[in-house]
Amino acid sequence: MLDLNLVNFFKSNSWWFDDVSEDYKHALTSIGLNLNDDISKFYLHVEDGVTFYNRSQEIYQLCWFIINTDYLLTTMAARSTFDLSEDYIPLNDISNGTYFYNIKDKSVVFLELGESLVEFRDGNPKYKWNDFNSFITWYFER
Repeated sequence: MLDLNLVNFFKSNSWWFDDVSEDYKHALTSIGLNLNDDISKFYLHVEDGVTFYNRSQEIYQLCWFIINTDYLLTTMAARSTFDLSEDYIPLNDISNGTYFYNIKDKSVVFLELGESLVEFRDGNPKYKWNDFNSFITWYFER
């Protein structure tokens, strides 16, 4: 369940939508997400255009990107660039570092080529959130 403070923040910004689009549900399940997970709750209900911008970084409105862009190609390229398994899906492009959601353990990690990638491969990621709720709380500074 998304943190109530987050939900209230999204509602106060008119970003929260109670109605859920069937296209958005299909988009998320098409990339292996469980609709009951926090990441899905966020992307099914929160929208402020095609991206969100905070902490000097954009993240996608994932459903919109899956439906309207070549997101699957972007995903394959990002996984290839960082040598990641199919468990990882990018939440933004790879131009300034990338937030990746891990479908299996539900964590989020931020990777850039260089030191952060080496630390990640060594099992000590510099930027990791153990769940999506923690990540999105940090991202929106709530």
